[in-house]
Amino acid sequence: MLQKRKVLMVYCYAKATQGKLRDVGGAHPPIGLLYAAASIEKAEHNVKVSDELVNDDTEKIIEEFKPDTLCLSVNTPCVPRAKALVEFGKKHGVMLFIAGGAHAVNEPKSCIVDIGVNVAVMNEGEVILPKLLNKNDWSKIKGITYKNNKGEIINNGKSDLIEDLDKIPFPARHLIDFSKYAGTAEFGFLLHKNEKWTPVITSRGCPYLCTFCANWRVMGRDTRDRSPENVLEELKEIKYTNGMNTILFLDDTFTLRPKRVEKICELMIKENLNMKWSCQTRVDVSKELLELMKKAGCQLVAFGVESGSNKVLRAIKKGTNIDIVKNAFKISHEVGLKRKAFFIVGLPGEEKEDFEMSVKFAKEINPEYLWVSKFAPVPGSEYYEKNKEDLKDMKWEDYGYFNGKTSNEVEQRHRKLVRSFYLRPAYLFNFMKRFSWLEFAYMFRMFKSFVRS
Repeated sequence: MLQKRKVLMVYCYAKATQGKLRDVGGAHPPIGLLYAAASIEKAEHNVKVSDELVNDDTEKIIEEFKPDTLCLSVNTPCVPRAKALVEFGKKHGVMLFIAGGAHAVNEPKSCIVDIGVNVAVMNEGEVILPKLLNKNDWSKIKGITYKNNKGEIINNGKSDLIEDLDKIPFPARHLIDFSKYAGTAEFGFLLHKNEKWTPVITSRGCPYLCTFCANWRVMGRDTRDRSPENVLEELKEIKYTNGMNTILFLDDTFTLRPKRVEKICELMIKENLNMKWSCQTRVDVSKELLELMKKAGCQLVAFGVESGSNKVLRAIKKGTNIDIVKNAFKISHEVGLKRKAFFIVGLPGEEKEDFEMSVKFAKEINPEYLWVSKFAPVPGSEYYEKNKEDLKDMKWEDYGYFNGKTSNEVEQRHRKLVRSFYLRPAYLFNFMKRFSWLEFAYMFRMFKSFVRS
């Protein structure tokens, strides 16, 4: 007979490296965790979710819910926090500890040794987690690293990725309070403080080779798509069941297959959904597709620019150049879409003159919003793998894009790029032309977080 488990799923939060996300309204619902939770519920287990980006009471939930299983979604900077939760859970009756997320994929042994979990999930959790919860013998479960009864750490190897994404249950959105995310906008447009929204993922995997990124380690190089019809059904559930009208398409590259995006947009228009949405994508996109996206409700496109130096773009294997970037920002502006530009300072190979090119280039493409990260050697990335020996003394908590361990020069570059972009007269003039209290509040939060850093 199946043992019905009480499972608490936690998206771990590292205050030192992620604290600014709260300040600028960048916390977004943990959609990956909700996907896994839906599959666990389908296997008839009792599930609760705690997202520590908006909740400060995980320990209290453990005391009151009394789970026998603790599933932790762990990014690398969150290792100390995850360890603390395992230690707390052991004192309060938790018997099984599972780690998932980026750190489990890239450093599964560390999850056993440094965090203290029983098992690390190295592939998509929708299939693996129900198996872990329903079986006592893990020796034949692919996609996990675990500690056996002899204390040996066993890596069972990677499992096959899920081929038909249409078969996965929609995320268990009923398990979290979306009002806690109302008004936030990490990649998207600005929202009123009571306006709820949700991420949607329509594809998994990324074929590109960016040396600073490890996302492909989680979802693979081969992109797998949900059918446009399946996406539409989820959008209808979000609108008519969950009561939300605002979405962020969180695919790594939403416009990777233009024909599929065209079909999704056409279905949204035909269904008369009238939802507003944003997406993140690469700069190699056509004006015709952007026009259709705008017609289907798109408000903003977030582009990964990274640098204003072609030399740096080549070094990080971005596969783009500044001319392609210029065109993307030009045509998206002509279509009437707002634009957000992601830059990274301190990238490998970035010299002073390359950085100055980025400062100049950010002003030239002139997005409505600029987001600047500091380079971090993310475990699983090409850069990390090539420089592992040199990084061996670095603490896990220092691998953060925000407050992670960086040189004073990178800190100075970060401040200069943000300040020089937002405090120039031309930007302030345009800001006043489109002035709204909503945008003013967002800018105020952002300046508190970044300009004073």
